[in-house]
Amino acid sequence: MRKYLLAVMLLLGLGALPTAAQAQFCPGPGFVFIDVPDTDPFCPVITWIADRGITLGCNVIDGGHRMFCPNDSVSRSQTAAFLNRLGDFMFPQSCATGSVMRWDGSAWACAIAVGPAGPPGPAGAVGATGATGATGATGAAGPQGATGPQGLQGIAGPPGATGATGAPGAAGAAGAQGPAGVDGRSVLNGIVPPTTEGVDGDFFVNTATSTIYGPKASGAWGSGTALIGPAGATGATGATGPAGAPGAPGAPGTPGAPGAPGVTGATGPQGPQGIPGIQGPVGATGPVGAQGSTGTTGPQGPAGSAIGLAPTVVVNGANSPYNVSATNFTMFCNVTGGNRTVNLPAAAAGNIGRTYAVRRTGTGNTCTVTGVSGGSVVLDTGFAERRAIMVQSDGTTWQIIAEAYN
Repeated sequence: MRKYLLAVMLLLGLGALPTAAQAQFCPGPGFVFIDVPDTDPFCPVITWIADRGITLGCNVIDGGHRMFCPNDSVSRSQTAAFLNRLGDFMFPQSCATGSVMRWDGSAWACAIAVGPAGPPGPAGAVGATGATGATGATGAAGPQGATGPQGLQGIAGPPGATGATGAPGAAGAAGAQGPAGVDGRSVLNGIVPPTTEGVDGDFFVNTATSTIYGPKASGAWGSGTALIGPAGATGATGATGPAGAPGAPGAPGTPGAPGAPGVTGATGPQGPQGIPGIQGPVGATGPVGAQGSTGTTGPQGPAGSAIGLAPTVVVNGANSPYNVSATNFTMFCNVTGGNRTVNLPAAAAGNIGRTYAVRRTGTGNTCTVTGVSGGSVVLDTGFAERRAIMVQSDGTTWQIIAEAYN
């Protein structure tokens, strides 16, 4: 039997059909089952038996995450555990000796453990006759009469005391066997609505439409009830994520087309011919001019991206804790064999725009990155823990601009 079907049978025995849970995963008391989404048709009944302590899940991931293993088969010992917790939930009272829990039509209550009276047993054998009572005392003698005719018969003395009661007869034979009890209910299932299946008192689950019918009465199933509740309200919009890393500079634009030739100006008037001058002698070469003064220093150019320029560093037991330098970019933090530490440099003005990436490799331990905004970041191997981060300096602190999880 699968756990899904067992959860439905436990609720049908109680006559309860809870509404759908509203969560990304199927919720329990203070945790969620990460292998059962809230859209699963059996999520409501799983939540119901989890809230009442009937199921504890098959595997604890952490304080807020567990697994239900819905497709695992249920053993007889697991079924016994389910029924024992169900009994603790249904029968929380403790009854006195000789009393049992009994349904009085509206609630469970203690009652005298007496079954229905059987038919009268046959009459017991007649008891033995009691011993004869002692003889009464003889009455006093009358006075001596004169001799005369024969006197009348004297009055009999009073009867003796009644003898003790005889021992009880043997117990009668046991009464006849009482009538058979009412048959229990069955939970049937199929992929189409029921027609002639089952008997009165049975239930039927249409697994194709997640609809339950029953109990069957007077040979008819009646209309079904949907096991899937209405869709929940749309959740609130999530917070805006951090700004992405600056993009690479764009390629230079294509040179513009040559402009159209300007309009030719009007020809000026012809000047008069000048008188040719006399050819002068060639002058001597002048001396070399003095060295000009050094020009002022130009403004500081923007910081270049470190991507593609800085080397990769492996942080391990030989160099941990590792102090990141300006020539680094990617740090592979190998935690096999022990915990590691990566210390970021001060996020000073000279580091504005500089980017570093740290990724945990290996298993069994953690990698701590110090100097990050908000405190140190631990890269761990557990479920839903950070695996890698990318940080960028804003001149004051190192901001996380990207991260990856297990």
